[in-house]
Amino acid sequence: MNNLVIRIITTVVGVPAVVCILILLPQMNHLAFVAVAFVASAIGSMEMGRILFKRNSWTWLIPSLLVPIQYLELYFGFPYRITDIIFGMLALFLFVLEIWKGEKDGFSHSLDNCAKRLLLLFYPGYLITFLIRMLALNIGKFTGGWFLLLMILLVFSNDIFAYVFGRMFGRNNGGIVPVSPHKSIAGFIGGAVCCTLLSILLCRFIFESISIIPSILLGLCVSITANLGDLVESLFKRSAGVKDSGNVIPGRGGMLDSIDSIISTVPVFLILLEIFA
Repeated sequence: MNNLVIRIITTVVGVPAVVCILILLPQMNHLAFVAVAFVASAIGSMEMGRILFKRNSWTWLIPSLLVPIQYLELYFGFPYRITDIIFGMLALFLFVLEIWKGEKDGFSHSLDNCAKRLLLLFYPGYLITFLIRMLALNIGKFTGGWFLLLMILLVFSNDIFAYVFGRMFGRNNGGIVPVSPHKSIAGFIGGAVCCTLLSILLCRFIFESISIIPSILLGLCVSITANLGDLVESLFKRSAGVKDSGNVIPGRGGMLDSIDSIISTVPVFLILLEIFA
């Protein structure tokens, strides 16, 4: 079974599963989805830790704790942005930690170590907290779970159609981005057009509070940020000399290979929703 078929099967199974979790299990502010997000963050953080430091450590799981902290902040209505405060404190702690740990190599790698720890704290753990923040939205007759589902469907559509159009028409226009030479102009254009059309259709017939121009902007922005997220993760893997971040998702590789487009899209999508909807 070739990779395209496995990829399609994984998507056909994965998308309905996400739909069921978001729509059929909204209890306790979508606790079921938060649990899935936490698991994805934990696996993704472990993969990112291996990419950055070439070894395993339970400490790579610490960034994933930002996900349940974000949920508790929203669920209990804390008066302060506890998640952001903890993120800042952890970042500062990681820098201070190097004061003692850096002595082992005469502080020659302290800048690299601090940068890697901060990246691990931010990606994917902190970015995934924006998925939880979106759950707190209430716009018109729709709750945040519906808008999160809209974003995920748009990201998946861009991913699938970029892959299909790239395979069909990208043979002579590939290699435009050195970090991911298999990407093609045909793939980028095909994914963007299909993602934008789907955004228009969904906003026209379901999310009626989003008019035509914002729906077009949403589709285009999702396509751009999803592609950038995929390219950024390709940059990480190429720098580390690995093909995939892991092998937990059939046809797609690791957890980071599957959520890179989503976590790069969600902050921008959330801002656009608050502006347009």
